[in-house]
Amino acid sequence: MNWIEYHSIKELPETIWAKIAGDNPCLSADFMEIVENLHPKDSYNYAVLYDNKEVVGVIFYSIFNALSSTLMKLSIGRVLMTGTFETYGKHWWYNTSYISECDFFEMFWQLIRKQNVLAFVIRDFVCNECQINKFFGLHSFEHIIPYSVSWIKLNDSCMNLDDFLCEMSKKHRNMYKKIIKSRNDQNISFRKEYDIRKNLHKLYPLYINVNKRAKEFKSPPIPSSFFTGLERKFGHNCFCIIMSVGNKDIGFVLIIQGTDIIIPFLMGIDYKYRELHVWHNLTIECVRYAIETRVTNIDLGLTNFELKKRLGAKKININMFARFKNNVVNKFCKSFLSKLL
Repeated sequence: MNWIEYHSIKELPETIWAKIAGDNPCLSADFMEIVENLHPKDSYNYAVLYDNKEVVGVIFYSIFNALSSTLMKLSIGRVLMTGTFETYGKHWWYNTSYISECDFFEMFWQLIRKQNVLAFVIRDFVCNECQINKFFGLHSFEHIIPYSVSWIKLNDSCMNLDDFLCEMSKKHRNMYKKIIKSRNDQNISFRKEYDIRKNLHKLYPLYINVNKRAKEFKSPPIPSSFFTGLERKFGHNCFCIIMSVGNKDIGFVLIIQGTDIIIPFLMGIDYKYRELHVWHNLTIECVRYAIETRVTNIDLGLTNFELKKRLGAKKININMFARFKNNVVNKFCKSFLSKLL
């Protein structure tokens, strides 16, 4: 078996990447191309494992600098990671008829171990009971769980929003009913907007508001080109639900849609209107849209689980395995690995 590496998703045959992406629009080749364009200084690598001419595995990894922007020219901060900060989930696939998981990662380790990096991160095992592969113990990887994701799975019997609300606890059901009932008196309205570019001058500052206040998952703001890239690549499978008071837009949620999944990818909020429950209103409108379009799965992302739990969301851990390249540093400094993510 041997590896062949590509350095852009556009170089990789789409049928190969489809083995990883499946129905997840936020792991699709189109989405990966947008992410690549966001980080021109990072290295993106798509390694394909062949047995003669047969594709038996594929894995994506990026190399980025974890140091602050003022220190990025120093190579000592480079981290190799099987994923990006804009995506989550397994960025790899292997054919179990040809190779075991342990042997697949062992071959991947032989490919990357000599890279000039500070640390290696293999992510994401999205599950609450993670079966730890012996590969990670053999090579002294640390098991870390820096994040979790929230999912809502709608029942087939859920035909409208009232059906959904009935599944909540009485306390939370009454809260959401009160929020929805108050909309007329508060002059609140919602609209779907597909022309993101046209509205970006209003939406982007609202997104920056949320990004600045992030606590659980802090990251530099995504540039405005990300929004226009999504509109260009996904068309009507990417749109915003915008919340307005009178003629003023006070919040939005950007939704990316797959065959049986919607992903409310990010939000924007005008925090001067906290009393209007902008987050709750936008989130329940996402649920309404999923019900009306008969989509079963809602991926609510990485943060605010306590709020999402009230809607019936389930928490699923994002397991990662990481180690410093240097064995001595790895032995004594493993506790710092989560700081890189």
